[in-house]
Amino acid sequence: MTTTETAQQYRTETAITPVWTVPRRSGDWLRQTEPTILELIAEAQQELLIISFAVYNVPQIVEALLAALQRNVKIQLVVEIPEAADKIPFGILQAFPTHLLEQLEIYY
Repeated sequence: MTTTETAQQYRTETAITPVWTVPRRSGDWLRQTEPTILELIAEAQQELLIISFAVYNVPQIVEALLAALQRNVKIQLVVEIPEAADKIPFGILQAFPTHLLEQLEIYY
């Protein structure tokens, strides 16, 4: 296989798609956060990188993350440390059960 063919194969097999939710100027949301995250988790095949300021206890997201782990998806989370930032009164340790936290790569 030539270098060009190898590079093309890598580009084909490696897909990085940023996903974010933001409000329109009117205050309406362009995309709903929970369905967007659930779709992203469900479609993950090898790796999943989630970067989030706020982490809430949403049972459907916990279930989806556990299902992804069952599919051998490597999951990395980059999250805010609310205790240090003093911006929100909860964090990932309160939002996710221990058995899920033990299987994730978490970066603060």
